[in-house]
Amino acid sequence: MNFLLIFTPIFLFFSSPNLIHKDKISELIVCGDTAVYILDYNKTKDSIPHITWHWSASDSDLPASFRRKMRTTDECKPLHDGRQILITSSGGGVVLVDRKTKASIFYAQVGNAHSAEFLSNNRIVVTGSTGDKGNCLNVYDLSHSDKVIYSDSLYSAHGVVWDQESQILYAIGYDELRKYSLRNWDSSSPGIELIKTFKIPGISGHDLNSTLDKDQLILTETNSVWIFNKIEETFEEYIPLAGYDHVKSVDFHPITKQVVYIKAEEEWWSYNIYFKNPDKRIYVGDTRIYKVRWNYR
Repeated sequence: MNFLLIFTPIFLFFSSPNLIHKDKISELIVCGDTAVYILDYNKTKDSIPHITWHWSASDSDLPASFRRKMRTTDECKPLHDGRQILITSSGGGVVLVDRKTKASIFYAQVGNAHSAEFLSNNRIVVTGSTGDKGNCLNVYDLSHSDKVIYSDSLYSAHGVVWDQESQILYAIGYDELRKYSLRNWDSSSPGIELIKTFKIPGISGHDLNSTLDKDQLILTETNSVWIFNKIEETFEEYIPLAGYDHVKSVDFHPITKQVVYIKAEEEWWSYNIYFKNPDKRIYVGDTRIYKVRWNYR
């Protein structure tokens, strides 16, 4: 990797997990190679990313036998106002990391893990894409690492979003978007129940994310990017990225509304981070980037 590492101490003070703090609103969480990085968008100049934090399995507190399962990172979602980061790997694992200490709060094996989401009652759901022990949605309790408490099959499961307000879980697979509710969630045997399935307008569903509109989701597939209206249950092409193929991730800045996205340029990765509104590009050398998230959730 040719990232220029410029480590700058960051001190964050949180009064409420629902507040968006301006002291870190310029942060981007980047994953795709062997590590996860946080870079400061405002301090990144030309092709020199300003790195403020990094994590890799090789120097983590994970069991040695598990570290190889986190060898390539493909999701990096901030949780609890950015104090924790939920990381998945196509190598076959998921880990929840404390940002300040880098301690592993939770970890589990999931075949070809591609995304994860934090649910109520300290549980998470993880998507497993194609391959051995994949094609699944696995639910875990954070107090019991590596113990599946419920599983559903979903071919090429790639993305997942929890709608806290409606208490609905959305997941995307190869050619479908699924809508789930929680079942027996306050019991010792919780699960998820399929409510409805929608055929997506394309194949190889990939990223699934919330937008700045609570009634919408954004999703990517092989040939374009789409908005799903949760109320009308319809798909409409997302005009700024219409016809953009192999988009691996899309995310929206909550204040400036700037869009950050990754478009695969060589196989599954990019050496560039792209932006819309306004347009911008950050070149990251030979680091293979798969997904980027604004750090505010």
